Amino acid sequence: MARIGDVVNLPRCEDCGKPLRDSRYSKCYECSQRARESGGRSAGPSRQFESYLSRLAELGYFEKRAPQEKPRMRRELITEEADMVARTLADAGVAAGPLRRFFTRARYLEQRLGEEGWDAVANELTRFDPLVTSLVGRAANSQQRQGLELLRKFVCANVALAEDSEENFRKGFVPHFESVIAYFTYYKPR
Repeated sequence: MARIGDVVNLPRCEDCGKPLRDSRYSKCYECSQRARESGGRSAGPSRQFESYLSRLAELGYFEKRAPQEKPRMRRELITEEADMVARTLADAGVAAGPLRRFFTRARYLEQRLGEEGWDAVANELTRFDPLVTSLVGRAANSQQRQGLELLRKFVCANVALAEDSEENFRKGFVPHFESVIAYFTYYKPR
């Protein structure tokens, strides 16, 4: 139930979700200024990105197949969704360094699987969350913080899924992350 002073039935900014005063616009003043300064790119997460996160949590990395068949990774995680995630991170101003550090750490854990087993690697995967959260906390300004928050959402959603099993980690998380890095390099070349 609405309270006195609540804004009711106003359209919302497509980037930050604040109520808009005029229904002719799709973004609030602050978000349109940020978009103008960054060359027309949106400062907030896209609806596609949020939709990707919910699909990932719901469907996982693999296609639903008969129990006797080997699991097969969902094709869109290697192509369309990896492309969209990379574009979203690049547009939000995420630098290649932090993204590559997390991927390098994932590759290192993949190598350790043979030596130490899944339990040790799963414990190390848990450390991704505080590390990426610390990175967001050290952001120099609010725009950089918004971009790193998208990186945090991406990393945490994928780590939560990868922690479920060695197969999710090795055959889902790592190839998906590798594809995101490949597309990211296209959108943000050196």
